[in-house]
Amino acid sequence: AQAQRTYRTLARRTGRRGTLSSLAAEKERQVRRLKAVYFLISGQRYAPVPEVVPLPKNSASALREQFRWEQMEAAALMDAAQVAADPCLGQLYRELAEENRRHADLLRRQLEGV
Repeated sequence: AQAQRTYRTLARRTGRRGTLSSLAAEKERQVRRLKAVYFLISGQRYAPVPEVVPLPKNSASALREQFRWEQMEAAALMDAAQVAADPCLGQLYRELAEENRRHADLLRRQLEGV
């Protein structure tokens, strides 16, 4: 949810609504997928606690921070996939890790244009 808010803020701030807005939508989709798998495995609804992290004032710095976050998230998801007891969850983690790597690549291209 935090990444989705960050991308929406960056889209408004930078005027690059296309790519950053689509990243916000993808983050929303990722959260929905994780919630669904969590429910299927546990039988309980997942309600993450929203975390508010302030963005740097400089748009390039904010994009850089988000780039680094996507890379770290991808690595964490791959680690989680390796230890997941449920094969469905492990596959979802691998898919999300790949999406996050792609998000990092998109952010890199955004930074190239700054």
